[in-house]
Order: sequence, then C-alpha cells, then structure tokens
Amino acid sequence: MQDQGLGMNILMTEERDRIGTTGWSRVEAELLAPTGLPTGIWKELALVSRRPAAATLPVDYENGRIAFARQGRVGAGGAKVTEALAGVVDPGEDPQETAARETEEETGLRPTSIEVVASNLLVTPGYSGERKSLYIASGLKQGRKRMQDAHIELIWEPLDELDRLIDQTADGGDQTTLTLLLAFWRHLKRKLPDTIGNAR
Repeated sequence: MQDQGLGMNILMTEERDRIGTTGWSRVEAELLAPTGLPTGIWKELALVSRRPAAATLPVDYENGRIAFARQGRVGAGGAKVTEALAGVVDPGEDPQETAARETEEETGLRPTSIEVVASNLLVTPGYSGERKSLYIASGLKQGRKRMQDAHIELIWEPLDELDRLIDQTADGGDQTTLTLLLAFWRHLKRKLPDTIGNAR
C-alpha cells in the first residue's frame, strides 16, 4: 500500500514479518519492509499494534476533588506513579464502557456519568497506531474493586488545585494524565466557569 502523503511503502498485514507478540499487554510488533522517506533515505520501520484504550479521571464534584491511581510502573523503573485510570478496550466494548469498567475495577467506585473530553487520539504515531480516548467519570457510587487491582492506591486531590496538579504532572509525570488534566481544564471552563475561575 502506498501512502501518498509520505511516499512510504507500507506492507499490508499479510505481507509483514511479525517480530514479536505478547498477549498480556495485547501488543504486536511487526517489522515493515524497507521504506523510502521523503528525503530519499531508506530505512526499516517497526509498527507496534495495540488495541484502543481509554483513560479516565474520576471527579467528585460534590466534595470538590479528583481521584488518581498510584502504583509501581516498570517504565518508571518500578517507582510508583500517580496517574489517571486507564485500560485497553475489550473486544466488542465501547471505549466509554471501558472507562466505566476500569474506574470501578481500579478504585471500587462506580460512575453514573461518563463524559468524553478527547477521543480517538493517536498515542505515538511514530511507531504505533494505538488510539486512546479520554473521559471524566462522575456521579460516583460505591462499587466493587477488582481483586488483582488491590495494590492500586486511590489518591484524592482538591479540584481547586487543578493548576498545581497540571504543573506537577508536566514535570516528569505521565503524558496521558497531563493530556487528560488539560482537557479537563478546558471542559471545566465550559461547564463550570465559576469553579475554574477559582482554581489556583
């Protein structure tokens, strides 16, 4: 298949040489044929395929607070990372359903409202076609936390310190969480201008 925008010769799936897969993280890595770049240089490219994902911030508007998950991450050298809730979309599942499911599984809180603040975003288009949608979960009721997520800590932060949370995450934090916080800020400016006006 020829991509007219970049002049890249991208092989169809059946022509690719698979170089590795892992079922646990639902990831496949495939080596593409040597590709001609617009500069005239030819190079080998790898395409990492992963199912769509959803990331969520649970918000307790009544008590003015936002929830985050805190857990050790291998990409951070095993250090604990405070981040938005996230998970891969299961087959036949809508990303909005994923957001609600992951919220309850990781926190034990069942949302009654899920609002999209960004959808179908390319995560790392340089080597992956993965897309992610971002949501705000509210109307939180007590649910049931999944047993294998018992190690995940639930961290509450004040809603009126959203500005600080953005700055804090922008300094070495998780990219998805930062994007979601910024999208949430924009969402609040439209939905609750009085609240966002008091944010520090």
